[in-house]
Amino acid sequence: ITLGGNISGSITSTGSFGALEIAGDTIKTDSGGRTTFIGDNAEVISIKSNNSNGSHIIFEEGATARGYVGIAGGILTSGGDNFGIRSEADLMFASSGNNTRMTIASSGKVGIGTSSPEGLLHISTADASIAPNADADELVIENSGNAGISILSGNTSNGAIYFGDAEDNNIGMIDYDHALNKISLTAGASTLPVFSVTSNTAEFGPTILKVSGSGTSTGSFGELQVRGAGQEKISLFGNAQQFINFGD
Repeated sequence: ITLGGNISGSITSTGSFGALEIAGDTIKTDSGGRTTFIGDNAEVISIKSNNSNGSHIIFEEGATARGYVGIAGGILTSGGDNFGIRSEADLMFASSGNNTRMTIASSGKVGIGTSSPEGLLHISTADASIAPNADADELVIENSGNAGISILSGNTSNGAIYFGDAEDNNIGMIDYDHALNKISLTAGASTLPVFSVTSNTAEFGPTILKVSGSGTSTGSFGELQVRGAGQEKISLFGNAQQFINFGD
């Protein structure tokens, strides 16, 4: 049939429909209900809508909508002209067959390597058989064996973890200087570290006024150095007698 205008209306196939050929391209449905589009070139399927909500595809199971793909304004609240994917349950991504690699749960949590994320972002290699603490579940790294996070930097650069709050975005830091091979701990937004370790040397920062606690050396202690600009001292305070013992 050759026409110069449009074809409108509807049709229902009550038997074997066969195939519909349009300008050399073929659309056919097999007995399993799978519809295939076959073309001779790099084919493009265009879905257009004059509606301001935007065009989209709805995937249904019976009369129940399970997912949507299309212009976000038609399927998401305040989606606008963006492109959107919407699932009425979890949204799952798979590769190498049906192996699920990533899941965006209906709760908004994202799981990589797990289909049941227990944190806002949960990266799992294997089950550790314990749930994360509720005060530290924004990022969860899990494995049944060793688990870790790598911060990789240049040979003369720094790798760091910053701690911040509403008043200061670097109130505390753990910083590793690769040029000096030195790790430092900073607290209270101090410009100088309160504690640092380089090779076999541990140092307290110059702003530390007190070191409290107790310790016992069970091996070779080495030496204790107290350095400053002058009038350095070691003070002992307590409710009873204080001692400095020397022995061999």
